[in-house]
Amino acid sequence: MAGRATRAAVAMALVLMLGGTAASPALAAGKPHEKQLDPVRDALAVYADFDGAARLSDYPAGPVPKLSGETCIIDPEGMGAMGEHYVEPGDVGDGMIDALHPEALIYEPQDDGSRELVGVEYLVFQEAWNTEHNQVPMLFGQKFMAFDETNPYGLPPFYALHAWLWRANPHGVFAMHNPAVTCPQE
Repeated sequence: MAGRATRAAVAMALVLMLGGTAASPALAAGKPHEKQLDPVRDALAVYADFDGAARLSDYPAGPVPKLSGETCIIDPEGMGAMGEHYVEPGDVGDGMIDALHPEALIYEPQDDGSRELVGVEYLVFQEAWNTEHNQVPMLFGQKFMAFDETNPYGLPPFYALHAWLWRANPHGVFAMHNPAVTCPQE
């Protein structure tokens, strides 16, 4: 419990430090300094071992499939892939954003059956968020994307932000899809 409280305090400090677009010119331009994302990488490093810590953690629910059944998400327009999302069910729908505890960890399936941690997704249901806030959520100086009820996951309307913390993305750290992430051929 103390660990969660400490994480929440650090997350609040990060949100206050990084959340506004005026926090720094680099963030306002959408190009965060890598050092500003290091606390998140450090807090989540334990999840790099998919078969160890990740499976025994708060993130057991996954991979989350699209309504079509796909679990390794590929952009149909050729912008890249996302990989597989492993979700912490207790955090989805709580109406809160915690920089150090994203709602989903994103793994790229490897040919040998292993999983490589490549990014995270922050997700909050619009109804829960909008009850307490009058603007789209922001984290690291980035506005979350809004998805309506016609999303490919069958979820209620939600806001989401991806962060490619362990796999460089030529489209940017916060782009939805990453061309450097692949899904195995089925």
